[in-house]
Amino acid sequence: MDDAYQIETEPSSEPPRRRSNPARWLRRLMVLDAAAVSRWRAGCWGARLVPAGAAISLVAAPAHYLFDKAKSSPAGLIAVIGSFLLFGLGTVAALTRNSWNHSESRIDK
Repeated sequence: MDDAYQIETEPSSEPPRRRSNPARWLRRLMVLDAAAVSRWRAGCWGARLVPAGAAISLVAAPAHYLFDKAKSSPAGLIAVIGSFLLFGLGTVAALTRNSWNHSESRIDK
């Protein structure tokens, strides 16, 4: 048999992909929905610990995947994406400044 047709038997350096469990996603969404509905019906929004925990657990699996992909991406690509994200964040902050910055104008004095 020729060496050109041999199958590579060495293990790959890439870890095996984990599949997303739909039951986990369903439980996370149920906790988030239950917290939102109970707070809406009661009219009292109180502490936001349970909804924040459910939202963080919903975002954890996709964020893990994205961070793994970012590790193997070129540094220039990550820099450009980060620059666009910071530019967008600054634009949103500038456009919504009137709603969160209630300082008096120097002209009005």
